[in-house]
Amino acid sequence: MELKFDKWKDVLWIMDGNTPIAYCPNHKHRLEIFNKYSKTLSQDTSVGDHVSLLCPVDNTYFKLDGDSFWTMQRRYVAMLESEQLKNVTYRDLDNVYTPVLRVIPKPKDSRYSVQVEIDDTPTGKKLVIYAMDRQDLSQKTQIFVDPQIDKISFDSNDLHPNMIFSKIEAYFKEGKKSTLEQK
Repeated sequence: MELKFDKWKDVLWIMDGNTPIAYCPNHKHRLEIFNKYSKTLSQDTSVGDHVSLLCPVDNTYFKLDGDSFWTMQRRYVAMLESEQLKNVTYRDLDNVYTPVLRVIPKPKDSRYSVQVEIDDTPTGKKLVIYAMDRQDLSQKTQIFVDPQIDKISFDSNDLHPNMIFSKIEAYFKEGKKSTLEQK
């Protein structure tokens, strides 16, 4: 069985069941908790600055930077959880727009960047198209396609979509069509 260590705060960490264990980065031995005032190995993991981790092989100390060992363990677990959850999709139960699909197509023209999302809104799903000029990031537009009302709209605080696209068409149910086109 191959073990995988994570390096954090100059120490190697690994999960033993639900408990994070600290190891020496040089010798791969489990580090011991050492109280430098009493010069003893300690079971008290909460005594702050005067506790360090000690390598039993060469007596190298690893400082805890004022945190208790328990706090260090808790923060390590939180970082692992954060890493595991970073790509998780979610639904917003407060009815705020939530992306349920995000697509970034490969550009044919490297000057422009386009991203497409389907958002879950209180009135249903909407398509959002973000487009921008890579050479001038202030040159951007947001286009909203709303199938509930068969309409294309855009964010008036950004560029008009016709400044980037020559024509945008959306086809809706029952043969309805909406167009934004440069004249």
